[in-house]
Amino acid sequence: MATDTLTPPAGSAFSSNGKPVLEEARRRRLRRSVPTAALGLAALAASFVVFLALEPSSPTAVSVLVLDASVPAGHVITAAELRVQTITAKGLSVIPASHESAVVGQAVSTDLPAGTLLVPTDLAAAPGPGPGQAVVAVGLKEGQFPAELAPGAQVSVVSAGTSPSGAAIGNGAVLAQAQVYGLHTDPSSPLTSISLLLPASEASAVSQAGAAGEVELVWVAG
Repeated sequence: MATDTLTPPAGSAFSSNGKPVLEEARRRRLRRSVPTAALGLAALAASFVVFLALEPSSPTAVSVLVLDASVPAGHVITAAELRVQTITAKGLSVIPASHESAVVGQAVSTDLPAGTLLVPTDLAAAPGPGPGQAVVAVGLKEGQFPAELAPGAQVSVVSAGTSPSGAAIGNGAVLAQAQVYGLHTDPSSPLTSISLLLPASEASAVSQAGAAGEVELVWVAG
């Protein structure tokens, strides 16, 4: 059987598999370009992910606690001294409005003006009196203080004596203006121990009158 032999034109070149050298080279370049393009897309995607990770998150509107009155260091916060305000927070360490019940009854660590946006460091780590203040405990019977008293209430400490029958009678002298710092009841005792935050200069007089049972508390506007 006769076999036809294909003779390439002059000047052309064939590879070992019979394909033109130029066509084979073009195919190889194309095959190399596919993984290179894929790597380029992967690098682009990775750079976008890194960009998103480094890009600060968008500000978020949150409801926070703000002081509605100026208070001194050591002051015990009351619900009436707080208000809720919505702000756009971005990287702020604020106290959410939902934590109000945990803030009421806490002492502040420093003097704070009205309008202060409360942050955790504004609350005393270890509650206690501030400079020039003192905490005095007095033991009072029912009727010597309003039953509704709670920490944070402002009171007038009034000097009171007793009649021969033991009934309380007041002479009306105000020994100090104070803030209720805490209350403690003991089922085995008829007395309620009430801690009062007051000026240190008035602590001695209140302590002595309290020890003698000659103190009454009058709840006043704070």
